[in-house]
Amino acid sequence: MLTCRNESLYLACCLQYLYEQGIETCVINNEDDTVDIAKSFLKKGVFRIETQPYLGYFDLVAQLELKQRLINEIDADWFIHHDADEIREALSPFSTLREGIIAVDRKGYNAINFDEFVFLPVTNEEVFERTD
Repeated sequence: MLTCRNESLYLACCLQYLYEQGIETCVINNEDDTVDIAKSFLKKGVFRIETQPYLGYFDLVAQLELKQRLINEIDADWFIHHDADEIREALSPFSTLREGIIAVDRKGYNAINFDEFVFLPVTNEEVFERTD
């Protein structure tokens, strides 16, 4: 489940990465131009695109209610609450995120905790957009 609004800078890279990692993605669009990027990945990782109306502000409650409805509709064992500016990786020895998820599923786990590392520019001249 990838919710996006004004994420055109990151979305294509994120969707390509998830596709290469073997992750199928349901994109939830908040009525902006990122829907066109998501459409370009249909059948290349993106299997569904939903629209959440944008009311002029971020509405986490409405987003989570929509995700709950989608969880009830989509036939899947695992769901990832994902943002377009995130990259998730499985630990070694797994070569893909899908392999890592399958491994923890086989061990009987029902949740995965990820460590988050945030890299912020320290000066106005530093720009890391469109880089790994």
